[in-house]
Amino acid sequence: MAKGKFLVTGEDYYVIDGIIFDIKRQLRTKSGSPLDPQKVISALQRIDEGKFDKFAENNILKSLSRGESLVLDALDGIETLANAKDVFAYIDSDLINWGADEKGPATEETSVAVYEIAKDATFSQMFDLLSDDLNSLCLTQAQIINFVKKYRSWLRADGYATLFLFKSHGHLFVANVDLGSDGRLEVYVDRFGRSFIWHAGRRGRLVVPQLA
Repeated sequence: MAKGKFLVTGEDYYVIDGIIFDIKRQLRTKSGSPLDPQKVISALQRIDEGKFDKFAENNILKSLSRGESLVLDALDGIETLANAKDVFAYIDSDLINWGADEKGPATEETSVAVYEIAKDATFSQMFDLLSDDLNSLCLTQAQIINFVKKYRSWLRADGYATLFLFKSHGHLFVANVDLGSDGRLEVYVDRFGRSFIWHAGRRGRLVVPQLA
C-alpha cells in the first residue's frame, strides 16, 4: 500500500457514515440547528483537503458525547458556584478568596460537549487542544450549575473530577466538580495556569461549549 493511502475497513466506514448522518440530522433540526452551518462547511472542507486539526491528531482527549444532544437552558447568569449551597455539599472557599465568584451574563440555550482525559495533561494542554480561543471554551458559573443539575449522569462518578473552564474578573479558572460514591456533590476551583498534571488513569472529564 502506497505511503499516504489508508485501508478503510467496513467498521471504520460505518462509524464515519454515522457521524456524517448525525451532522446532517442536527442541521435539519426544525427548531434550529445547534451547529453553525458555516463552521460545518469550513470543517468539512478542511477534512476534504486532508487538513486535520490538532485535536484529530492528538490522543489527550476522547469525545464521549459525540452524537448526543446536551443542551443547557437559557439562563440569567445570576447563580454562582460559591452560593450554590442547594447543589453542592462542599464548596471550595477559594472561589471567594481568589475572586472566582463573579456573576455572569445572561446566556441563550447552549449545546455542550463532554470529553474524557485519555492522556496525562495539564489544564493548558487539554483546553488549548480544543481551541486557540479559550474564551470560546468558557461556560458561565450558572451554566456549570445547570449542567450539574440537568446532566448529573454525565459527571465522572466515584469522587473523580469533571472540569469546567470559566472566567471571573478577567481571569481564567477551572471548576472541578466531584460526584462521590455516596451521591454527594463537591466543587473545587483551580487557577487555569496551574501546572498540575491530571492523570488519565482517573478518567476525568471536561465539559465545554459545543464547537463545530
